[in-house]
Amino acid sequence: MKSSIPAPIRHQLAAYIVILASIIALGTVWGIVAKDRIIILLSIGLACAGAFRILDIYHLVCHNEFDELAGTVISDAKVPARRRHRIAFLTDAGEEKHITLNGRASFQAGSRWLLFISKCDPLFENAGFPESLKPSRTLLGRKSLE
Repeated sequence: MKSSIPAPIRHQLAAYIVILASIIALGTVWGIVAKDRIIILLSIGLACAGAFRILDIYHLVCHNEFDELAGTVISDAKVPARRRHRIAFLTDAGEEKHITLNGRASFQAGSRWLLFISKCDPLFENAGFPESLKPSRTLLGRKSLE
């Protein structure tokens, strides 16, 4: 099953695991040395939340619930007051797509990328919601094509 996961997504999952393990280890050691139960409980809570996040991404990938897009970024605009941004993306097939992504990943206009993003339910995508209420998609991994 591991070989069926694309390399950029594998690297992203590995980074999540390493960062989460480091933060948990530091919090646990600090909590034990300082004899602070609150820090230890916060570390346990962070471990649970991180494990759910990693399992959610793994579930998306295992059930092939992601899109693979190759092409050129036309523009990248930050959505005000939200931790997301909207990119205009020209695929290699010549189709222009406007995608709202979670997170802080930024793209330069004119750069070529291979993007792995979570699928969006067409019901929500075409429902006529205002732009601020449309669901965003998760960037699972990316690879530069330049």
